[in-house]
Amino acid sequence: MPSSRATPTNREAPFALDELFFSTTDTGGRIRGGNDVFVRVSGYSRDEIIGSAHNIVRHPDMPRGTFHLLWERLKADRPIAAYVKNMTADGCFYWVMSAAEPTRDGFLSVRLKPSTETLDTVVALYAEVRAYEQELEEQGMPNREVAAAGAEKLLALLAEAGYESYDAFEQFILPAEIVSRESQLGRQRSTGSMGSHDRAIAALDRTTECLDDLFRQVGELQESSRVLGASAGTVRRLAEDVRLNAVNGLVAAARLSADGATLSIVADRMTHAAHDISQLVGRLDESLRPAISALGALALRISIAKAQVDMARAFAVDQAGQAADSSVAALGDLLYCVDQGAGDIARSSADVQHHIAGVSGVVDDVHATLEALGALHMCGRIEVAGVRDAAGFRVLLDDVKVQLDEGAQQVTSLRDAVDRCSRQDYNVAELVACVSGVRECIDGCESVEPVAA
Repeated sequence: MPSSRATPTNREAPFALDELFFSTTDTGGRIRGGNDVFVRVSGYSRDEIIGSAHNIVRHPDMPRGTFHLLWERLKADRPIAAYVKNMTADGCFYWVMSAAEPTRDGFLSVRLKPSTETLDTVVALYAEVRAYEQELEEQGMPNREVAAAGAEKLLALLAEAGYESYDAFEQFILPAEIVSRESQLGRQRSTGSMGSHDRAIAALDRTTECLDDLFRQVGELQESSRVLGASAGTVRRLAEDVRLNAVNGLVAAARLSADGATLSIVADRMTHAAHDISQLVGRLDESLRPAISALGALALRISIAKAQVDMARAFAVDQAGQAADSSVAALGDLLYCVDQGAGDIARSSADVQHHIAGVSGVVDDVHATLEALGALHMCGRIEVAGVRDAAGFRVLLDDVKVQLDEGAQQVTSLRDAVDRCSRQDYNVAELVACVSGVRECIDGCESVEPVAA
């Protein structure tokens, strides 16, 4: 274990986009293992880093609040994705996108190099949070309280940046970083002769293909989530506009002669229908919140599993020709997390279908009420034609027509998004079978044979 920490520099440590690394810790955060890339990038020897607390690579620019959120989630048996700035043994820095989660008796984190513009935003946010924390430290606040306050500050800044929660933030950043990385790298895989360990690599290839199929659906999940939220917001606004026009219609009808009595009835019924839509929008909001949350959780879980399987395959190839014991144990940790992830994906997909079914029912009710309003609008158009001095009412009806047409478009968008979510096929059984196949191959490995680069 190193006796002292280096002084931070402005030099960036070499860490390529095509590299991945991982580390495992015990429940107290002490490093138990990691791949060669992890050791190399850290600048420490393997003997120095194994057994050390993971904060051996912590950069002083990192907010305590970020780690407060990280440990809070890990100890609650939840995964987390986060941007982290680390420091090497000689003071250089390197940024990672970290996907961490609990294992059987500790924690595992897979890291990739960030390559999206979101990192620039995070650098600025972290600097603001860290400056805030340093003010609290100078005031004598204990570190634990500083970390909690820093976490609150970070969440507030993320909200200002458009992320209503940390869940929303991580559900966006990890898939985005994976997509960016793969779009720049393309598909780069090593191949080799079919030896005992090569069979495990082939099984990992099948698992990767399965995860790739699932990951391709992540973009559709995120788009469906965006459409659901945006369309619901528009329907909410339109419901209020229709209600106000209906109320104004009551006032306008009351000023007309006896010939306008029927228009008063139409306006009254439109007011009640608009009230019904307002209540339905409330129900829509209530049903959408858990549905959008479930969509995001599913996207995150698929992304984490993909990162872990990509890491497992890269590690298996890197370990070619070395003793099997350590590599089998490390692969076991990675595959354990993928196993757990497959179960989480299954549960998340079931949650999505359950909540989407609830949204579907409310969308049907909104559609039916809009049609009823459309019928009332038509009655109003017919009746107003025979009433003198009803120009004001005609204008209101014209406005309502525009609002109903837009409402119909938004309901169609909602229906399309709901249908897309309902049609998604998350073949978790295939993923479980693939992971099981990898386990069988790994368990049968007594040595690792070379794999050509």
